[in-house]
Amino acid sequence: MKNDRRSIWRILEVSNTRRSIGVWSVIACAFVAVFLIILSIDRDLYMELAKEGTNTERLTSISYLVAGVLFLVLSWRNYRQTHSFGMLLFPLLFGLFFLFIAGEEESWGQWLLYYDPPAAFKDMNTQKEVNVHNLSLFASFLSPHSILNLVALLIGVLIPLGYRFIAPLRRLANAVNFPVSPMACITLFVLGLLYERVSGLIYHQWANAEIREFIFSVGFFLFAVSAYRRRNRLE
Repeated sequence: MKNDRRSIWRILEVSNTRRSIGVWSVIACAFVAVFLIILSIDRDLYMELAKEGTNTERLTSISYLVAGVLFLVLSWRNYRQTHSFGMLLFPLLFGLFFLFIAGEEESWGQWLLYYDPPAAFKDMNTQKEVNVHNLSLFASFLSPHSILNLVALLIGVLIPLGYRFIAPLRRLANAVNFPVSPMACITLFVLGLLYERVSGLIYHQWANAEIREFIFSVGFFLFAVSAYRRRNRLE
């Protein structure tokens, strides 16, 4: 029984092996297909899943929260093993970044704790919430949705491909201990980038953006698990 469990975990390992890339590509396609099927056959359920402050958004926040904690633990573990601040720097930055996104997703507990932000802050926020990504200044500069897409493209697709196929880049990333998302996550990020456009062909609705954010959060969660378990490296 134990051997069976170990075999399952080996199959589901998120890494750079061909088997892992194949398995997680299939899982990613099935995962995204489920949302598209629900959108096609039951739009009420789809809207319920995407409703802000519940369901998918909370899972999104939890995924980022766990990813952030894993990276913070990884940074501390690296420091304890090497006593080098350089070894903890990038994992620490990733950890703080993902914790920040987790807080933003839940408006820093506004709807969980039922507190009302100051009027001056609400006037600057397009949704009257306690978060940065809905501040009015983003509406005239670069939208949070575009920023998230760029981050997902860079961290989830371009850097992993460069790390895999460009040896000098790989050596540099390894030398400075830069966490690189494994190739097994690329399909999930690519599908996330395409999701809003594809789902919009079925039904153009704001909820598509919420599902896209959830897909990204799963990708970043798997990235954090792989980095924590040190399965994201190539030599």
